[in-house]
Amino acid sequence: MSDFLRGSTAGPAGQPSSSAPPPPPPPPTSGAGAVGGMMDIFKKPTSMSMGMGMGMGKASLKLGGADLSFFTTKRNAPGDGQSAGTANLINPAASTSGGGNSAGLAHQAGNVPPPPPPPPAGAQPKSPTQSAKSSLADSSTNAARSRVLQALLGKDIIGPNGKRVGCGSDSGSDNEADADGDEDDDESAFLGHVDDIAKVPELATLESSIAACEGFLENMTTLLQGFQTDLGAVSSEIAALHARSQRLATSQRNRAQLQSRLARVLDGTVLSPSAIQLLVDGEVTEAYQDVVVELDAKMAYVKRNKAQHIRAFKDVGPELERLRNRVAEKAREFFLDKLRALRHANTNLQMHQANVLLRFKPLHEFVLTWHPEVAQEIRGHYIHVVARYHQALFERYVKTLARVVSPVADRSDVLGGAEDSASGGGASGLLAAASEGLVGSAMSFFRSSPAPSSSSAASTPPPPGGASAATLSPYSLPASKYAIGDRARLLRDVDAPVIIGHVADEHQLRYPIEAVVRSLLRMLVDAASTEYGFDSVFFVNRRARLGSPAAIAQAVFMQAFEPTLKTIAAAVGAWVTASYDALGLAVAARVHDQHVRMLEARGVTVASLLAFMSGLQAQLVDRYTLVMSAHTDSIRKRAATMTPSTASSRGSSRTNAATAARDPRPHYVARRYAELAASVLGLELPVLAPPMLAARAELETLLARAAAADFPASRDGLVFLINNYDMVATVLEESIDHLRHLREGTPGGGNSGRGTPAAAAPGSSSPPVPSSPPPPPGSPPPAASPLDAELMHWQKLLHHKTMDYVDTALAPSFGFLLTFVDETEPRSPLDSVSAQAFEDVSVRFGTVWRGALADLSTDVVRQFASYQHGAAVLHAVLAQVAVYWQRYHALLDKRFPAARGALPFRAPPVGAQNVLVEIKKYRGTF
Repeated sequence: MSDFLRGSTAGPAGQPSSSAPPPPPPPPTSGAGAVGGMMDIFKKPTSMSMGMGMGMGKASLKLGGADLSFFTTKRNAPGDGQSAGTANLINPAASTSGGGNSAGLAHQAGNVPPPPPPPPAGAQPKSPTQSAKSSLADSSTNAARSRVLQALLGKDIIGPNGKRVGCGSDSGSDNEADADGDEDDDESAFLGHVDDIAKVPELATLESSIAACEGFLENMTTLLQGFQTDLGAVSSEIAALHARSQRLATSQRNRAQLQSRLARVLDGTVLSPSAIQLLVDGEVTEAYQDVVVELDAKMAYVKRNKAQHIRAFKDVGPELERLRNRVAEKAREFFLDKLRALRHANTNLQMHQANVLLRFKPLHEFVLTWHPEVAQEIRGHYIHVVARYHQALFERYVKTLARVVSPVADRSDVLGGAEDSASGGGASGLLAAASEGLVGSAMSFFRSSPAPSSSSAASTPPPPGGASAATLSPYSLPASKYAIGDRARLLRDVDAPVIIGHVADEHQLRYPIEAVVRSLLRMLVDAASTEYGFDSVFFVNRRARLGSPAAIAQAVFMQAFEPTLKTIAAAVGAWVTASYDALGLAVAARVHDQHVRMLEARGVTVASLLAFMSGLQAQLVDRYTLVMSAHTDSIRKRAATMTPSTASSRGSSRTNAATAARDPRPHYVARRYAELAASVLGLELPVLAPPMLAARAELETLLARAAAADFPASRDGLVFLINNYDMVATVLEESIDHLRHLREGTPGGGNSGRGTPAAAAPGSSSPPVPSSPPPPPGSPPPAASPLDAELMHWQKLLHHKTMDYVDTALAPSFGFLLTFVDETEPRSPLDSVSAQAFEDVSVRFGTVWRGALADLSTDVVRQFASYQHGAAVLHAVLAQVAVYWQRYHALLDKRFPAARGALPFRAPPVGAQNVLVEIKKYRGTF
């Protein structure tokens, strides 16, 4: 294009121009990237071609050494959409009519001259001659235009048939020879290339734009190449800085590791001069102890790292050793001086331990760890001082308790001993209350306040004057020696205060053996708990070869308490040996069991102390067993001497022996046993039960012999046995009810009524009242306690004797009925029993049954000391009559199945329903 504008001409057709194209620029460097590629595109020779649809010709132009091919199109009729569209690509102004696509394309091109306007309306069409002339003129004109175009372009024009149209001087004779034959082709070539002349300015503008882009891109290439060079330099600097940073980081990390190791060594070995000065010359204070703790840490560090062969340890070791000896010396002087203060009178050991010794526990731990010899000396001095302290304290307290203990019973107070008529609680008092019911009288003994000055007296301020307190309470009476009463407060008030010696001496108070033992044991438990708690904290074992950490503490505790335990064992042994109070010994054993559990709950698990407590328990139980053996022997001796002549001696308050011999009310030995069994077995200590079983067997023998000796008639003997069994069962049942209310925290203790199956007579409609809540469904039944087992035993005996009495009571009036039914029921078939036998029973029963029932309702209740149980026996008697009469009617139905109510008797038998109606009349009696 540039050559064309400069007026250069192309060579012959198909030959390159005379001027060679400029050499292509060198390829861009690696930093040029895509920009170099773009420059390569613009620097290469470019040939452009465009397809223009149908009837296209091709013209070649040499522009700046590059071949540019342009496609031109014949002018088509306005109706040809495709041709018009192709023309519109060249000149959009030319599409004023024709297809929409052709017009749009021509409008976009903008370089095609508009087609000739259509002939005006009304114009006359040309004749064939005029058309031919016009065509010739146009042909000559077109040939001339072709030559002009060839001259302008300086090259040959290629026609639509692919032949050259020669009009230049270079073509010579060849173009002239073909001019005549190819006139039509010249005309077509000229018409096809006319439009190329109009594109020359546009091509020139395009060339200048391309040249400007080439210059801009060359500048950009240069700039980017420089930028790439700079980036390479920066990258090299960054790499160098990164390598240097890594070297610095490694150096810093190594330096930090070395510094930390060096700091640990310095911290673990170096002491400040002021600290050393304080350790050598300072007084033992809390500040001194803080420096000792620091010294302990440094010595431990050196010992722990001595295998690393650190040279500094060789220099520090001797200095630390001298400091260790100096601290051990000062600690020894300090602790021995503080322990000497415990020898002074009225020194509180617990306060001294908490406020002095425990404050300097770290100092003792340093000595225990780094100077065991000094620690052992301190420990031995502590054991010696504390052992003397506790021994003196308990010796004074034991002497105080020995002055206030009062025996409740003596050698002659046994279950089978003689009854003391002078006491208001003797048998006479019991028999005098029989009209009001045995239960209330018996339970009055059970709920008595027997303690002369029980532990409750020590827990409350004594009354002014104290004279009445010095006098023994009704607890000293023989009848109350076997009922626990208020003595059970020792078991309920676990945290009650102990007996205070000067208060007891001032008010002349006296206490039973269980209260004294309880106070002594509580003092022992409190002192032992405090001492063991201090020893386990202060004397900690840090040597595995000596055993557990508490090994030293347990050894110190036992050595310190050994003299005290001997003093306590001697005192308790003396009190127990002199006691004949079985109930007091049993309560003391139960109190001892509570304090053993208290020791375990406080964590005092010293084996030697627990063994000592077990020895005390064995002393109490052995003495209790011995005293109960005396009770059992006394019952046995009383039973051996039981004869009709001596039986009257059991009721010394009675007016004459004859009346006394026939009194069926309970025996005083049974009452004593009931109270003692309810009290002892209610403690729920299984070891106390076997001696009571032996006494129970002797009591049953005694009652059986007394019944046979005093009551020749079997009915009166049964009444006597029933009264005794009922009294024992009532006391036991009341004790169970009382203990249940104590556990539940509800008021109780009165008689809740007979509620056991054995107490209720056969045929009774009232449901039994359980003595304890029933277990939940699906759970195994709980094991019966000793008291429950005792109650069931006596209820079983009561049930058997009650049934024997029912048969005996019915024998005079209804014996014929009972005998007939018992003998007839086993016989089968009943045809062998005559109708007369059935009729005799029916007639006799109809004659006596109403009167007999009335006599029984009056006589049965009066025979029993307990109105409640007498009513229950009467109920059983009347129910037995109804049951036997119903069984008689059942036998009648079997013997006379076809009678249908018409029996072969002179008079019909009394109906079973009539008997039941008559029995209901006596319901008010019970």
